[in-house]
Amino acid sequence: MIRAVALDDEPLALRLLKAFCSRTCLVSLDAAFTSPVDVMVYAGNHDFDLIFLDIQMPGISGIDFLRQFPRPVMAIFTTAFSEFAVEGFNLRAVDYLLKPFEFDRFQQAIERARLYSGFGKEARVGEDIFVKADNGLQRIQTTQILYVENVANYVKIHLDGARYVLVRSSIREMEEKLRGNGFLRVHRSYIIPVAKVVSVRGRTIYLGYMEIPVGINFIKEVQRVFSQGPNQ
Repeated sequence: MIRAVALDDEPLALRLLKAFCSRTCLVSLDAAFTSPVDVMVYAGNHDFDLIFLDIQMPGISGIDFLRQFPRPVMAIFTTAFSEFAVEGFNLRAVDYLLKPFEFDRFQQAIERARLYSGFGKEARVGEDIFVKADNGLQRIQTTQILYVENVANYVKIHLDGARYVLVRSSIREMEEKLRGNGFLRVHRSYIIPVAKVVSVRGRTIYLGYMEIPVGINFIKEVQRVFSQGPNQ
């Protein structure tokens, strides 16, 4: 079971999350807070896998709070403001629930968290990897990877800030290296981080401004992970 906490300055929103969590066997809401400071104190003494996180709060935004959080944790944003969706996914958010949301939509988010955490059986989400580049080994933080692209005999790792690393490797080898960090191969030439997907429409995956095609041999796996089949 996924162990979760919630942070929202609205007590009514916290009561709704408690009620929804009680209706599923996939997640246990261990604690709920209206203060970011209280969450930080709690995190210093308790382990949890997931945080439900409001964005617009007094003093600090949920996005800034997640940036400052001291360790990797799955996050599901719960907010009334859709304009923050892309920025939220550019962190490590599993999903983005737009208030007011119904239980069915909540269940979809929890299922995504379950699938995402399932990748973590072999390695922690956010774990660094080492790749052969520039005649040596280079450390890459997986949370900074936007997507991975196969280019001839190389793999191009696209990173935050319009940076990239060119690695002499096959995409299959890179797929194995990233296994356990929440990545999914969706095309013979592309690997994407599940947490940064904004939407899936037809046979196209949207990572913010970037559009990634879904290969015909990967449709079923994309459907399984995102709980929605690409339209034909």
